[in-house]
Amino acid sequence: MNYASETALGVATIRAFGVSDKFFSNYLKLVDRDAKVFLSSNAALEWLVLRTEALQNLTLFTSAIFLVIFPNSYIAPGLVGLSLSYAFTLTGTQVFLSRWYSSLANYIVSVERIKQYMNITPEPPAVIPDNRPPASWPQKGRIELVELKVRDYKFDES
Repeated sequence: MNYASETALGVATIRAFGVSDKFFSNYLKLVDRDAKVFLSSNAALEWLVLRTEALQNLTLFTSAIFLVIFPNSYIAPGLVGLSLSYAFTLTGTQVFLSRWYSSLANYIVSVERIKQYMNITPEPPAVIPDNRPPASWPQKGRIELVELKVRDYKFDES
């Protein structure tokens, strides 16, 4: 976003030098880089959730088999249903908490960046009162160009 806003502020200069294609391609590279990070983060989260669900389903299936195999005299059928219902609820809760914790970890990185940017030393002021030229400056209202050389500058397209 910062690149886009700076480009918008300097659009007249960019067009004057005829390098708008370079800026547009650079913008697309930045968008692709951001999308790669977003895709990697989501892929890692889905990998974690898939593995968590697989482990939970294996555990739930194994415990359900044991609960069904036992005779009715050992465990009441109502308790079997209740324990399986609670197990499904806990499975869903753990998947939700895994997603929430991963998102929280990503947001904490943003907070750390904001904290880092808050501690950057500010730039000096544009006008320093003790270092101003005298009020009578310039004494003559003309500009003298001595050995001025103007060249056409070409930007590197790579």
